[in-house]
Amino acid sequence: MGTYEVKYRADNLFEAVVKVKAANAKDAKRLALQSSDVIRLQQFGRVKFSSVRLVEGAA
Repeated sequence: MGTYEVKYRADNLFEAVVKVKAANAKDAKRLALQSSDVIRLQQFGRVKFSSVRLVEGAA
């Protein structure tokens, strides 16, 4: 279990950075996609995954 920083972009113009606690990177991507920031980002265009990074916790 660790804290991940996940980035999503909308049409390469706007970006949302979300910090989530998850067991692995795949779960972090899924949880971040459900966050209010990423949902709000969808009004600006198609949302694409950008990156995921472990901030703290076990790798």
